Amino acid sequence: MVSNHLSLLVKVVRVYGKRWMQSSVQSLWRMKLKYWENTVRQLADDPDRFIIAVTNQDLIKAVKTGDPTTGFAAVMRLAITKQGEMTYVSCQNPVYWGNVFFQGDYPEVEEYFAAFQKKLMKSMPRMRGRFNRSFGSTEGITTEKLQHYRYGFRMPYFEEMVKLGTFSNFSEAKKVIEKNLASSDVLVKVFEKEVPGKNVKLYGIGLRGPKGESSFFPTIDTGDWKHTAGLPLEILVADKKVLMLDGKFRIPVSFPDMPKRTFKKIRSMPDDINALFETLVKY
Repeated sequence: MVSNHLSLLVKVVRVYGKRWMQSSVQSLWRMKLKYWENTVRQLADDPDRFIIAVTNQDLIKAVKTGDPTTGFAAVMRLAITKQGEMTYVSCQNPVYWGNVFFQGDYPEVEEYFAAFQKKLMKSMPRMRGRFNRSFGSTEGITTEKLQHYRYGFRMPYFEEMVKLGTFSNFSEAKKVIEKNLASSDVLVKVFEKEVPGKNVKLYGIGLRGPKGESSFFPTIDTGDWKHTAGLPLEILVADKKVLMLDGKFRIPVSFPDMPKRTFKKIRSMPDDINALFETLVKY
């Protein structure tokens, strides 16, 4: 059984304003491995939630062995969340998401994900109050169910992605996306990672405005342990195609214990996100 997040450490501090963030980031930047793809980014205009994109050659090797759609696994998220006087640092669980993205092929790349997790855990800074635990799914989910996950009847599977657009080639797709991100007021590039030699590029996209993250994330992220590492949402350029995970898959798999009544409160959100992301492939 696996859960979708790992709580890597808790730092108990008595700091206020920006000092808590500066203290946490300074410690994290001292990590031995050069994982970082981008600087720390604030999420959803929330001053208490930040994300760092993390990857290394283990994840890239895994993606290179798989189908282009496994590119969704090219980057994991390390999250920093402030709750009162506590600073929580958490990460997506590589085993959980490896099974989601590689499905039945996960055993072929399991060693890469295990190596990534081991190196990440080993390189975390020593901080008072550190401990490791999984959270996100109370009882955990079997790997078999993860590899064929869907939230409910008539809900999409992983492979039922949304095709946002098709271009003449890989370079054109990236060019159009970059142009539209640069001019957008509501879509923000949080991270990007291109897989060398595979015509695959993953973008992490932050959402602002009335239909952004702040409009739905507080509704579903109500537990004591926050799912900040479940953001941002992403789009994948796979050769000539631009793909995104259907929101009816992406959100529930990030919140596997979410009650149906809670999902109903945000039932319009997946279509709203689709519409926002479609603006990234317009000429």
